[in-house]
Amino acid sequence: MRFKTVLVLFVVFGHARAFAASCELTPSLQKKAHQAMLDLGLTGVDDENRFVTWQLTRTVALPLDPSKCLLVMNNCGRFNMDDVPDCASSAIREVLALDSSGKIGRFESVVHVPAKIRVGIAQQLGKSFYAELDGASAIDAWKAILSQTPYWGINGYPANNGKLSFDPTPGRTWKLEKVTYSLRRGLTGEALDVYAHEFDDDFEGTNRGCGGQVASWGGWVNSYFDEAKAEWIGVPVDEQLKLPGNLGLSAPSQGGSPGIE
Repeated sequence: MRFKTVLVLFVVFGHARAFAASCELTPSLQKKAHQAMLDLGLTGVDDENRFVTWQLTRTVALPLDPSKCLLVMNNCGRFNMDDVPDCASSAIREVLALDSSGKIGRFESVVHVPAKIRVGIAQQLGKSFYAELDGASAIDAWKAILSQTPYWGINGYPANNGKLSFDPTPGRTWKLEKVTYSLRRGLTGEALDVYAHEFDDDFEGTNRGCGGQVASWGGWVNSYFDEAKAEWIGVPVDEQLKLPGNLGLSAPSQGGSPGIE
């Protein structure tokens, strides 16, 4: 199988202008998005208090429908009430959707999500973990794909009993089982920070070292399988969001590129 790059272009200038006007990252949209998190019950007891707050950090046009946009939320902390919230080290994310009427809702209430989605998760193509996701994991993976958010939220259990039928990696003999993906997984124990190429090189040794569980700190949903085209599609993210030491956030951007590669 091969990876194909697809560039989604918006050719209707009037629609693009309408999107830019309605989805600019402004203080009022920031306030509206924060209130939506509260109204939708998306804030937990530990992620919204005097030292932690949800912040809108990026807006991204929804592929194929520029009248809607995605709102990428980071859970940002601060040591003192007067400090500017630190979003760069945020360990959890959320993605909301702004519809054409200006209403903010849950992502899955505005965007169609496939019932199942096959994904590759890694720092580079060709050295990925592969999995078929459904339910909440499929929703969060689709959020990451469409919003181009490089988040590392995989959790799974290695099994040396043959690779997945759709895994294109030559010579691979293993797979991850019971895989989940969540934008709220957060950081995990250092021993779980292992990568697919390590299992390819030494499955038994790597599996012993991680205790039979994978929850990598790096990597993101970098590809998904297009069932209709029967090929893997690469997912673009802003290169600045992938810098070492950056947990998925650069300076806030407005109206980011909406396409899927």
